[in-house]
Amino acid sequence: IRNKRSNVDVQFTKRKAYTTTVELPDQQQQLYEDISTFIRNKYREEKPTISRFQLKHLQEQMGSTFTSMHRTLEKLANNKKLSEFDQKALKRFSERAHHIVETEGTNNPKVNHLLSILKEFNGKMLIFTKYSSTQHFLANLLKDQGFKVAEFHGGLKRKEKEEQITYFKTDADVLVSTEVGGEGRNLQFCNGMINYDLPWNPMAIEQRIGRIHRIGQMNDVFVYNLVAKDTIEHYILDLLDRKINMFELVVGEVDAILGDIESDVDFSDLMMKAWAESNSKEEVKSEMEQIGDKLFENKQRLLKQKDLDDKLF
Repeated sequence: IRNKRSNVDVQFTKRKAYTTTVELPDQQQQLYEDISTFIRNKYREEKPTISRFQLKHLQEQMGSTFTSMHRTLEKLANNKKLSEFDQKALKRFSERAHHIVETEGTNNPKVNHLLSILKEFNGKMLIFTKYSSTQHFLANLLKDQGFKVAEFHGGLKRKEKEEQITYFKTDADVLVSTEVGGEGRNLQFCNGMINYDLPWNPMAIEQRIGRIHRIGQMNDVFVYNLVAKDTIEHYILDLLDRKINMFELVVGEVDAILGDIESDVDFSDLMMKAWAESNSKEEVKSEMEQIGDKLFENKQRLLKQKDLDDKLF
């Protein structure tokens, strides 16, 4: 027996998404571009001395905070398997990143927009980041700004996790969480969410939103995305928003649209390949557009299927 949500009186509230694109300060933008060039060169090597997984991880971290990326650079710079040239290059990157880290709390446009959203939003806010170092950085910064902050990450014991969720529900203004909070938690008492950094896979984004936009949510849900201009996250977000209106989709549709795209390779790996094998912004846009066309084609197929289901059932 097949039932539509309308038949069983399951109605979801509206979902509203807002994206803020910021421009990194010159020093940060230059470091982002220099490290991206290094990553591209290593990624294209036939037998890279740094694995492609590590390279992707480093590129993702730059889209979060330089604080989270700094330790990775230090670790790679001390890798004796790398050439002396690569070690020196990574050491210089690490030193430049360290200088940025020292002022990141006061000279970070994403942080400034984060604070503006929190001050204007009338209600509790869930903030997601992929990295524990960014989670700690944001939690401490917000506490210094006078917010009551609950924290959720993989390093907490089960009892501690429950205590933090209870604190968020009863007293805290904000819950700063890693991806661990994107699985198996029902937070319908909150209707605001900020993606401080953006997962490269649409399903991970949907899992985050699913913590608050689910059965039992009584209010419209507000999703805020923070991205830096000319970063890979900027291109991915533009792709998902423009091609498939991702933030307007209902539960289950993202998975259906990805469909055969993820049958052979993870979506995030497709993004990394498109980014790493492009030599200019124009090439990046062209590669992303091809993937976007496939997503759009899958969405159109899904809409036709839904239309047929409505007629049949």
